[in-house]
Amino acid sequence: MRSGAPGALLEVLPRLGPTTAEGVQRALAEDGLPLALSSIYTALGALERRGLVRALRAPGCSTLFVRAEAAGVYLLCRRCGGVVPLTLPTAYVDALRARSAAHGWQLFEPHAVLTGRCGRCRAAASP
Repeated sequence: MRSGAPGALLEVLPRLGPTTAEGVQRALAEDGLPLALSSIYTALGALERRGLVRALRAPGCSTLFVRAEAAGVYLLCRRCGGVVPLTLPTAYVDALRARSAAHGWQLFEPHAVLTGRCGRCRAAASP
């Protein structure tokens, strides 16, 4: 059940996967809830501060948003904006936790955006 813009965003994000604020705006409009982009950014910011939404930020790329439980490690194409979630092997996550602990940190969950160029964009750039 929706409770204003934040509730609507929490409902639509799982259906969309990683998406931009504009993608959220389109999906909400299709659901009959047209909202100004500024309202969507405000709601996303509030949800992020509450720990319910994660923003995937990378230099030179649009910010993508996901529900917090969908946070993890993502590949993000700097050319087309394509996103691929990565499942990290347990041994890799354990190694990250061990290295973090060696620096006095407690790693809660691996959350990262790795940028590059996807295979389709690399092939399009080849002569």
